[in-house]
Amino acid sequence: MRNDEIFRLLDVCCRASGCSRKALLGGCRRRPLMAARYAFFVLAMEHGLRQYEAAWWLNRSKNVSFHYRKTAAALLESDAGFRSLVAKVRERYEN
Repeated sequence: MRNDEIFRLLDVCCRASGCSRKALLGGCRRRPLMAARYAFFVLAMEHGLRQYEAAWWLNRSKNVSFHYRKTAAALLESDAGFRSLVAKVRERYEN
C-alpha cells in the first residue's frame, strides 16, 4: 500500500466518522475517533499493510499493534455500529 493510498484511506475514515485527519492522528480518545482508528487499522491490514505498519500510522510513538488488533477484532464481533462504520469506509474506499 502506497502512502497516497494510506492517506486516502485515512481521509475516508475521517469523512465516515465526521472528524479531521489531524484529530484522527492525534491523542484524543473520544469514541468516534477511536472507532475511526480501529476501522483504519482493519482496512489497512485488508489492503496489505502489516499489523505494526498500520498501528505505526496511528500512533508513531508506541508499539500498540497488539492492542489495535485485539480491540478491532472484538469490536467487529460485538459492535454493530463499528461493523457498519467499517462497511461504509470499505465501500467508499473501493469506489
